[in-house]
Amino acid sequence: MEYAMIDGSIVKVHRHGQGAKGGPWSGYR
Repeated sequence: MEYAMIDGSIVKVHRHGQGAKGGPWSGYR
């Protein structure tokens, strides 16, 4: 898992599927 800073917040980003499952960032790339 990698940590990405979005809107000043740290969230866990799954490299397995980024936004592919309609997560909080459906348009995140």
